[in-house]
Amino acid sequence: MQILVNQSPLPPMDAQPVEFVERKGVGHPDTLCDKGAEELSIALMHYYQREFGALRHYNVDKALLVGGTAEVAFGHGRLTRPIELILCGRASARNEADIEDLVQNTTRQWLAQDLPHLDLDHDIVISSRIRPGSVDLVGVFQADERPLANDTSFGVGYAPYSELEKIVLLTEQTLNSPKTKARLPALGQDIKVMGVRYGEEILITIAAAFVARHTPDAESYLETKRAAEETVRGLAATLTHRSVQVQMNTADRVEENLFFLTATGTSAEHGDDGQVGRGNRPNGLITPHRCMTLEAAAGKNPRNHVGKIYSIAAQQIADQIAESVAGVRNVQVYLVSQIGRPIDTPAAVDIQLVADDLEAARGDATCIAQQVLAQLSNLWQGVMRREFSLY
Repeated sequence: MQILVNQSPLPPMDAQPVEFVERKGVGHPDTLCDKGAEELSIALMHYYQREFGALRHYNVDKALLVGGTAEVAFGHGRLTRPIELILCGRASARNEADIEDLVQNTTRQWLAQDLPHLDLDHDIVISSRIRPGSVDLVGVFQADERPLANDTSFGVGYAPYSELEKIVLLTEQTLNSPKTKARLPALGQDIKVMGVRYGEEILITIAAAFVARHTPDAESYLETKRAAEETVRGLAATLTHRSVQVQMNTADRVEENLFFLTATGTSAEHGDDGQVGRGNRPNGLITPHRCMTLEAAAGKNPRNHVGKIYSIAAQQIADQIAESVAGVRNVQVYLVSQIGRPIDTPAAVDIQLVADDLEAARGDATCIAQQVLAQLSNLWQGVMRREFSLY
């Protein structure tokens, strides 16, 4: 295995002239699909450990959310047709009822936490389309041996985050935090943030679903919106000296009485559909000016599915290099696999640095990559403990 470490052709992101960054919050339909797939994956790992003493082949990385329909007005709202969440993939169990129980119990548990305004008995239908895996891929899976890659795929990672990336990530996390929800209960969980930077000017655009029953009239809606915008401006001021504008729900039309009101706090209630892999990348952001992969990590088996494993490992390598190697100002890491090859020996490793002294940094960067790759066989344990962000 050859690890290549070279100077990056691009300057650090904060020094580039233009940058776009997006994050879809916990209540966004695409994020709900990612969460559904990953929570089912973790539940399956616990099930296999409990029932068989070891992991088995599975992949439950497909999910579709079909939006419902709703009637809303200031002060009240209700669903007239439920949301449907369909979980799909491949997994085996002692009997089919075990899979159905895992799907229903696991999904209802996290939905109750992430969408507290959703009536689980009326507002959503949870469906399972889990089937047994194909013989060839089951054969590649070896729970008691050195894991072999079940796909030819790649993962990427970069560090550190730019100012805009930090602002976008923390904006959604802050607005969806228990502290903010206690202060601004009208804010729903479906919050999408788009950050745009042109040179020294930053514009943060936020789409936030409001909960109708906590919003009695237009005046209270606008007051909550102003308070949320001010919260984000205060947050941004701690992260950058650049000029920052914050605007929320720019499609509102006050004179036409059009506002982003929902019964449940998510746009999924009225026809906004979702799918695994269409939202945040494994680092929690969507960053078209950075290295990215279309690989969806959520729901994949972390024992041998490199689409998930290499996404985590590449980010680990990038983070550790940025934190510990002197003179490194930016890192991009690319890992690619070959199906059937041990996961800890990628087909290629490419590390690109913005470094004051590339030769001095090369040895330390190579050593960090080797150490991370040597631990890939045990990475699934950290996934099962939810140590990694995957969407």
